[in-house]
Amino acid sequence: MGIACCHCRVVVGGRDAADVASVADRIIAAMADPLMVDGTPLVIGVSIGIATTATAHTVERMFQQADAAMYRAKATGRGRTSVYDVDMRSGELVLRKR
Repeated sequence: MGIACCHCRVVVGGRDAADVASVADRIIAAMADPLMVDGTPLVIGVSIGIATTATAHTVERMFQQADAAMYRAKATGRGRTSVYDVDMRSGELVLRKR
């Protein structure tokens, strides 16, 4: 069985964090079953970071915050979501230095 990961962004406008978390949960559920590729099951791991305009006032800033939240989600295990909060700022600085 193969394992794959990808890094992508989904932008959902006009929603609060709870609505976006619901969308994220549906994405994770949809990706839970292995895909068959040339007869080989391929498992895709999904971790989702969520940021909103409540803490980010530019698109670039929102992407940085969503990335920080995604790395927190990854740190807690596959199939997780994390919503950005101000406590993530120190981790965000580390991510940008890499």
